[in-house]
Amino acid sequence: MEPTYYTADVLGKLQHYDLGQYARNRYGNFLSRRYTKEEFRVETTNSDRTFMSAAANLAGLFPPVGDQIWKLGLNWQPIPVFPVERAVLSSFETCPYIYNKSQNLVSSDPYFLQLDEENQDLYSYLSLHTGSNITTFSQLVLIYDTLYIEDQFNYRLPKWTVSISRALEKFDKHSVYSLYF
Repeated sequence: MEPTYYTADVLGKLQHYDLGQYARNRYGNFLSRRYTKEEFRVETTNSDRTFMSAAANLAGLFPPVGDQIWKLGLNWQPIPVFPVERAVLSSFETCPYIYNKSQNLVSSDPYFLQLDEENQDLYSYLSLHTGSNITTFSQLVLIYDTLYIEDQFNYRLPKWTVSISRALEKFDKHSVYSLYF
């Protein structure tokens, strides 16, 4: 299981609920109006965050109808969610052999080696302010992704990020390149 601090926040729950309602409206002619276990099964990775996201999504997708209403005024019904291994659902999970091969390629490719060499000052700055030892592009991308998502959700970013925001933005194109390397 993921650590407990990886949970869906209020905004995330609302977004998943809205996504469920959107899917209901868009695919209402395709999906049954009623949830039935014979027609619909939900699987997710084994973490609090993904179970909560699935539950919120299902609440929007399958509000109770008819005899499924079990408490007046409560527009929700319990729907089972089943855990599966992360590798089954994640497009970024892979076998150890492929993972090691890709890591070796990225760590030895001149493109990424030059990127690391050119950005040592930035890595040092990030190390100082994050408390992590940032020495490679791969580590920087994780920080960039986190800050980018927090910015998209209007979270207040730490003051130390202001001076490096433009420098971090240029890594967006590099991170896409690394996915298909």
